[in-house]
Amino acid sequence: MTLPFKLVAAASATALAAACAIPLGAQTGADATLSCALEITETAGIVTARGTVKAKAAAAGNYALSLRRSDASGAAAVTQGGAFELGAGESLTLGQALFTGRARDITGAMTIEAGGTRIDCPLRR
Repeated sequence: MTLPFKLVAAASATALAAACAIPLGAQTGADATLSCALEITETAGIVTARGTVKAKAAAAGNYALSLRRSDASGAAAVTQGGAFELGAGESLTLGQALFTGRARDITGAMTIEAGGTRIDCPLRR
């Protein structure tokens, strides 16, 4: 199993928490095999962006995670991606980045591809 995990820091001060879980594929609800999430949290002035995937049945695929922080002090961009493989019932952190600053200054999206199906797991506020 591959576990890509990177940390990146940028510059500033506060944040907001948000998360979104979206089923993978045309099916929704109990029939969906994979769900993904891009979570933004803040602890002690550090904004954490974390992309995760969870499988109901064994699955393998690829992900792409893109994040950007931009404010008056400058900008920082993070792109991560790679393969993943999960057994039934497993969850996995696919990528993570740390920023200083405000959550409103961070934009991002994560895309999961598996079994010929692609879905975007957008950052929701």
